[in-house]
Amino acid sequence: MNNDLIKVLKGFEAYLTLKGYSYNTIKQYLYDIQLLIKIIGVNPVKWSKKDIENAIEKLRRERNYRDNTINRKICSVKIFFNYLVNIGLVKENPAININLYQKRRKSKDKINYHLLEEEVKILMKTADSLRDKLIISLLYEAGLKIDELATLKWSNIDLEHGVIFVEDERGFIKRIVHLPKQTLHLLTEYHDRYHKLGEARVLGISKRTIQYIVKKLRDEASVKTKITPSLLTKLYEHRKGTSRRIEVKVEGKEEEQIKVEVLRAKIIIPIRATS
Repeated sequence: MNNDLIKVLKGFEAYLTLKGYSYNTIKQYLYDIQLLIKIIGVNPVKWSKKDIENAIEKLRRERNYRDNTINRKICSVKIFFNYLVNIGLVKENPAININLYQKRRKSKDKINYHLLEEEVKILMKTADSLRDKLIISLLYEAGLKIDELATLKWSNIDLEHGVIFVEDERGFIKRIVHLPKQTLHLLTEYHDRYHKLGEARVLGISKRTIQYIVKKLRDEASVKTKITPSLLTKLYEHRKGTSRRIEVKVEGKEEEQIKVEVLRAKIIIPIRATS
């Protein structure tokens, strides 16, 4: 690399710094340009659109770069030539019309919900402990997410009315779950058998343990589908045909007051307490 080209690259580095790019981004852009200089083999001021496209394709083919990496290199070239236009070394940007690669999406197998429903029933029959049955039921019948299940507290369950008050990470109520009879029966039995005074969490196990339990039941049941906690929750959402992400803010009310009012009115909406 001759001295003139080194000066150009140093000027490009200063240009990126003034534009507010981070140190790591500048380092990556400089690496990209130096790599393309090496592949094309001529001074960048002589590059054509065809030269750049051939070099990009060569990298894609020989190094098996992902689309995100290839797209970054295309952006690097475009910005580099914007700089060369600004300082008058070239009249126009040859990379301006080079298109970014579309991200290749992994094909997803369609879920056979009818088959999955049958396999979940087999899973429930396979579970020989009350705890395991409760885990499957809370995921599949009540639609709890795995993190909600792992952090579920007795203080957020009203067994008399058959509801769970699901909290967000700040401890505010974000949704109310009305429990099906089977799930309520399992939860009540589990409470009567295993709940100890002063014990906060219902299960007292981690997300990883829940994943392990579901996998163990899946293997024992020898079902075809790779059933996971998130798939059980997704099956609940499909069956109910409802979004779980809607939130209704309730201004100026204490959490306990909201619980009482919701139970009196028998409201089935997700709510969130705000201070």
